[in-house]
Amino acid sequence: MNIPMVKGTGLKLGFGMPAPILSELARILTLLPRAGRVLRHAFRMGGRSPKPRNPPRPQNHLHVQSPTFSVGRFGFLLVAIGMPLTTFAAPASLGVVKYAKGNLKVTAAGDTSERRDLLPSELVQTGAKIEAGSDGKAVLRLLPDQAFMEIRPKTVFTIKRVKTKDKRVRRVTLEAGEVVFGLKKKSEAVQCENAQTQATASAGRFSCKSDEKGVAQFLVQDGELSVYNRPKDLTAVVRTGQKAVSDLNGIKVTDATDSELEEVGFRQNTIEVDFVNPETEDFTTLEVEYETNF
Repeated sequence: MNIPMVKGTGLKLGFGMPAPILSELARILTLLPRAGRVLRHAFRMGGRSPKPRNPPRPQNHLHVQSPTFSVGRFGFLLVAIGMPLTTFAAPASLGVVKYAKGNLKVTAAGDTSERRDLLPSELVQTGAKIEAGSDGKAVLRLLPDQAFMEIRPKTVFTIKRVKTKDKRVRRVTLEAGEVVFGLKKKSEAVQCENAQTQATASAGRFSCKSDEKGVAQFLVQDGELSVYNRPKDLTAVVRTGQKAVSDLNGIKVTDATDSELEEVGFRQNTIEVDFVNPETEDFTTLEVEYETNF
């Protein structure tokens, strides 16, 4: 039997499986650098396993008798070589749609043919593009921290989770329009950007707005926002009650008016409800969140 090589690793695979299955497995492994590193040691003897101290039990052998390679057997192989099954899982959800009204469209990452309506209770996956029409507005509950993101009318953006130098962030790339964030104290960081500016925050309430010329405007109702201007390579911190405008000329930070702060319009409120057990006189407190942004 011909034993296929895993390209780029110098490894040979040989589990007593049919040649078509081995060839396909070798192709998959070339796409998985981690698997290649693990297998470099496991298969350095050309697919022969080291001699066990005790005779192996027949039921533990991986043996495929036909070209039909079941998902269960493939999963067993991945576990055996130390590769998590989540390697092949769907991307983690970034949030869930809590409210949706008007003309709202969503396009899955990398598939422009799948443009469809954005619906309430729908999970939003990383890389999704969302478009709100002139009457479209929505609220997303971000995961896993339960923060909120409001989508204003005439807004187009892409949202995805990315890894920076030292942490993971949720990045919103605005093409046009406005979004509002309500982050909790220990939220995963959020970045809101356009072609010229990138703003980052881990807590607070603030809005991000971008026009067709790439001019960005930020209003901070609570907390602080770090704003980076790419053309001038400048960074400014925008604090509670302030606004910033970032364009080709740099960043301008000023005090926001009350009416401007009211435009942020995002309210995340909580009430506490006590439940008392009449038999034991024990009580439990339930915290309920509600929004008043519409």
